[in-house]
Amino acid sequence: MSQFQAFLSSTPLAAGNAPYVEAMYEQYLADPQSVEPKWREYFASLGGPSGEVAHGPLVEQLAQRAKGGARRGRAPRPGRRPTPAAPRSRVPCRA
Repeated sequence: MSQFQAFLSSTPLAAGNAPYVEAMYEQYLADPQSVEPKWREYFASLGGPSGEVAHGPLVEQLAQRAKGGARRGRAPRPGRRPTPAAPRSRVPCRA
């Protein structure tokens, strides 16, 4: 393991801590005063867009909409193709 990899794995921002840091950031977005001052300073230093809101509730709403399926007048879900029409015959029918 390189010195950089050893350093990275020992920081609070290591990949194994990502869910923890993400949850802390969500908490910070909902209420900055609810996290410790050092974390508050760190998140504020990231310079995110003003008015940013917690992502958790938005992700949950999108998941609920996806479970409900496409409704009339809405675009189909990504990755799905519309059902093709039956092919038309080019040979005239004779009775």
